[in-house]
Amino acid sequence: DTVPEMLKKLEKILVEQGEYKRMVPLITVALLFKDVYVSRWETQPEEAEFVELQEPDINRIKQLTEKICAELSDEFYPKYVSNGKYSQELFTCYVNTIAASLNSEFGGTEERERVSYFECLKTAMPGLTRERYVSDHRAVIEYLARIAKNRMKEALKAM
Repeated sequence: DTVPEMLKKLEKILVEQGEYKRMVPLITVALLFKDVYVSRWETQPEEAEFVELQEPDINRIKQLTEKICAELSDEFYPKYVSNGKYSQELFTCYVNTIAASLNSEFGGTEERERVSYFECLKTAMPGLTRERYVSDHRAVIEYLARIAKNRMKEALKAM
């Protein structure tokens, strides 16, 4: 597709859904399109090299996710549970939600689709509504997930 066609498709997707608004900043997507568009013009077809992508080591990603989530839990347990802000069960649900999200984003699962924090948390809390998630859970989960994601990226760079 041409860049305008890709942007039209992206616009349609973004307008029709509301679930993943905060997952991918629009500027990141725009810069990605720009990089792809520019690199297409810079390389000649005969010069292009095809790199065979290796499947991520799912077990390694899972182990790394478990390690990062355990460290996150140890670090923030006193702040959230010991101080009485959240119950131990709810905090565990938060950490499990973040682990599932990290695994889906970084290749620690067989499935290639990313799952939202809401969907992950809803599996642990079946009666959870989107409104309740936004008002009661989203801020803490996204804060902890941002920290976990940054740690995951750093750990993967070091590998």
